[in-house]
Amino acid sequence: WELIDLHGNLMGTGSAKVKTSANTHTIAGKLFEDEKPGGFYFARLRLKNSKGELLDENLYWLTAEDSDWLALDELHAADVQVSVSEQADGSLQATLENKDQETAFFMRLKISDRKKRELLLPVFMEDNYITLFPGESRQIEIDLSHLDEKAAESEMDLVVAPWNGEAVTVEL
Repeated sequence: WELIDLHGNLMGTGSAKVKTSANTHTIAGKLFEDEKPGGFYFARLRLKNSKGELLDENLYWLTAEDSDWLALDELHAADVQVSVSEQADGSLQATLENKDQETAFFMRLKISDRKKRELLLPVFMEDNYITLFPGESRQIEIDLSHLDEKAAESEMDLVVAPWNGEAVTVEL
């Protein structure tokens, strides 16, 4: 696990090795030995198999007080670079990279019709509403195969809209 402050600075780390079966739960440990940190912060939990391969990752937003949510307004715009490539199976792979020293928070990915500026549905994405800390990158698979014929033939954009900053648009 990692505890990370609002601006992407590491506050603490830890790990635990546990054995468990499918469809069960096991308490692996505690995030805090003493008291919780103050302010707004993140807890990132990563589940890996016995070979060290990542199986799942979850990011939690935590606060000490209800008013700590207001700290989100302190985030500066992050410089996020976005590229898209087509895969052999026809799906798309979007690469998002945070080139900044600020957290790129809660980025929403969507596919839109370039001319009508309307959301195209259904589109299936491997993940969405993504947070990247400074220097991090992520690859997201995008499946457009369920779009109707008319939508599939339209000129499309991938729009990546962060909480903090301007949306990035990539023509598909």
